[in-house]
Amino acid sequence: MNAERVQLFALIGLRALAEYDPFEYKRCTELSKRQLEDNIQRLIERSGDDEARKKFEDLKTIETELENAGEFSFLLKQIYVSSLQKAQQLSLTFFRRKDREGESKFLVAKYTKEEDRGIPSVSEHDDLLRLSVTLLIRKIKGYKPLFHYRWKSEEIDCLLEPFETDLPFIVMESKSWLRSDSQIEMTVDQLSKYRRFWGKKALGIIVTKGIGTKSHFQPGNIAKNIFLLIYDPENNVFVADNFEKLLTAIRLNRNARWHTGHDK
Repeated sequence: MNAERVQLFALIGLRALAEYDPFEYKRCTELSKRQLEDNIQRLIERSGDDEARKKFEDLKTIETELENAGEFSFLLKQIYVSSLQKAQQLSLTFFRRKDREGESKFLVAKYTKEEDRGIPSVSEHDDLLRLSVTLLIRKIKGYKPLFHYRWKSEEIDCLLEPFETDLPFIVMESKSWLRSDSQIEMTVDQLSKYRRFWGKKALGIIVTKGIGTKSHFQPGNIAKNIFLLIYDPENNVFVADNFEKLLTAIRLNRNARWHTGHDK
């Protein structure tokens, strides 16, 4: 297994998303569908991956032959979800193997040629973010994740947008490791700036795989309306049970008035 397979399945998932949810697709990438397909075909030819080739052929068959809208949407969603799950599984396996070998802890595809620019890389950071957000919204419920949300000239790792208007917005930043208190403090300052845009009662969450052994910070409520969560991607759990305080904060802030994100 190598990083190209991770890239390949992630791109197939994006191509399915382009048909299944065009709006969300445009939020994820600036690549056109034609560019995606060219990159997918090039990676399939280079890797000779039969599983990915079959998945991509299934996607094209669904697009060209199905006329029932309900079945079309259902099958595209299955392709999208299964492809991203495969990419996540491969990347986590690759990361753990590399970690044991003492090599880089980041999955960064080494595309340096001009022809390969524009292929989105799949990194440890992306896995940590998406896996932890998926678990989080299953626990707190009532939220839609907006990954890589553009705010002014900056990019927020994830904005959790509530389905109900009386729930607080939640802004999230993920850090693979927080090795020093100064790094934690900088992230707290960053989140504090972001969340003020959605009102004083908006919440901030920092998710990480671990903090430095000499850190003065502990998982939980580390600043006003800001929470630090430790996530174990191998077992898909939050290591410390910080959710009671987080859920309490959501309940306390439930009836506050919110900015919608378009008020300024």
